[in-house]
Amino acid sequence: MFLAIGITRGRVLAVAALWPLVAAVAQGTSPFVANLLVADYAPFFAAGMLLYVAHREGWTAGLVLLVGVQVAFAVTKAVDVGPEDAAARNTGSVPSLLVIAAVVLASFAAVALVTGTRLQHLRWGWLTTFGLLTYPLYVLHDYWGLFVISRLHDHLPRVVTALVAVAVALVMAWLVQRFVERPLGPRLRRAVLVTVTGGPRAGRGGVG
Repeated sequence: MFLAIGITRGRVLAVAALWPLVAAVAQGTSPFVANLLVADYAPFFAAGMLLYVAHREGWTAGLVLLVGVQVAFAVTKAVDVGPEDAAARNTGSVPSLLVIAAVVLASFAAVALVTGTRLQHLRWGWLTTFGLLTYPLYVLHDYWGLFVISRLHDHLPRVVTALVAVAVALVMAWLVQRFVERPLGPRLRRAVLVTVTGGPRAGRGGVG
C-alpha cells in the first residue's frame, strides 16, 4: 500500500492507529477481511511501526499515547488463550496469562530501549547476527516450534522441550538467512526498486 501511495509520517501514524481497530471490527463482521488484515497480530505490527517512527524522529506525546494504546491492545490479544489455543493443544496445559502479559510488555520495552536510548549505539557482533535472524525466525518459529513441542512434550521435561524447540527454530532461521536471504536478498531488492522507480530493467544494470 505504501509503495502505491507513498510513505509519510502522517500516513504511517494513521495506518498504525486505524489498522488494529479496523481489523478488530472485522473479526466480528467479516472473517475474510479479518484474516486479510492479520487481525490477531495487527497491534503488534502497528506498535512496531510506531516504535520505528520514534526511533527515526524522536518521541512525542502523541507517539507515546499511540504506542501505549497498541501495546495494551497487543497484550489483550496475547492473553486471549484457552484450552483450544494452539499452545494448549500442543503442550497439554494453558499458559499463564500473567506470564504472557509480562513477556509481551518486556518485549516491547526491550525494543524501545535498544532503539531509543544509548543502547542503540552498541556494536557487538553477535547482536548483528541475531538481528539478521529476526525475520526468518519470526516466519518459522510458530509452526516449526509448535511442531517440535507437539512431538517432544510427552517424552521430555517442559524446559528441555522448550529449549529444543528454540534451538531448532534458531538453526532453521540461520539456514534461511545464510542460504536464501543472503544470496537472493540483493537481487530481490533491486527487482523491487526497478518495479517501483521504473529504473533500468534486467540486462541493463538491473537484476541479472
